[in-house]
Amino acid sequence: MKNGEKRAVGAIITVSVGLGINAVLFLVKLFIGLACNSISILSDAINNLGDVFACAICVFSFSMLKKRSKNLSFGYGRMEYLADFLMAIIVCCVGGGFLYTAAERMILPSILTFTWRYFAVISVAAVIKIGLGFFYLKRNQKINSDALRASAIDSFTDAAITAMTLIGYSLNRYSALRIDAVFGIVISAFMLLNGIKLLIRSVKTLLGERISDEEKKEIEELCDRYPCIEKIAGMSLHKYGAEYAELVLEAVFTNVDKYVIIENAVKDISTEIERRFGYTPKICIARVDDETEKRTD
Repeated sequence: MKNGEKRAVGAIITVSVGLGINAVLFLVKLFIGLACNSISILSDAINNLGDVFACAICVFSFSMLKKRSKNLSFGYGRMEYLADFLMAIIVCCVGGGFLYTAAERMILPSILTFTWRYFAVISVAAVIKIGLGFFYLKRNQKINSDALRASAIDSFTDAAITAMTLIGYSLNRYSALRIDAVFGIVISAFMLLNGIKLLIRSVKTLLGERISDEEKKEIEELCDRYPCIEKIAGMSLHKYGAEYAELVLEAVFTNVDKYVIIENAVKDISTEIERRFGYTPKICIARVDDETEKRTD
């Protein structure tokens, strides 16, 4: 099995574990929310349902990474970016819905039924989400996926939301300040902001980000070491998932005594770029003088 296939299988297993856990948490919180007549717990349950859909999308996208296509030069690598985009939309929608529910609870409070048994169960659910977040981070050390990284952040955020829901749920019996609604508004606003950040980042990735200024400077400095290269006329990065990224360089070469000098320079630069940055370089000759052109014919 190739490295790319191992990565896809590992990611599918990881996300499938998250899907199962979130599905169980959704059912448990849904039951408790209905039994207690708690809007905040029901909102937290819907939040877990959103995680179930997000995990399902990730499983689909990672399963596509293992497939080869006759019509697509680099396969389905960019499906991973689409999964990031859809996850960001889900986070924004859930955050906005939770914000609306919390504001509604502030205006129209409802009578809650508090029991320590339900409190304990929801507390365990918060701990499970924290553990799931660390599980994602641990597994992502080998997989290196933005989707898993986003899932880890979402798990920690969900744990914080559940903790605040519990505080409001327990203190609501003793206070007329509707603390649960206040906590709900603060956390949902944070969740919505985080979703917007994820959405902006995923859109940039889908449209194609430019190579960073730091990497561009390092590559230019690397090319400057070779006298046969006058300058780098253009540089563009094309990413096709975590397994393949192509760096296209347009190099302007000066007059050389032998064409083999250009060949050796291209070979050395390509090897160094692939070693240091993990990109597959494609070096194009932007211009050579007439004498060099005659030698290459």
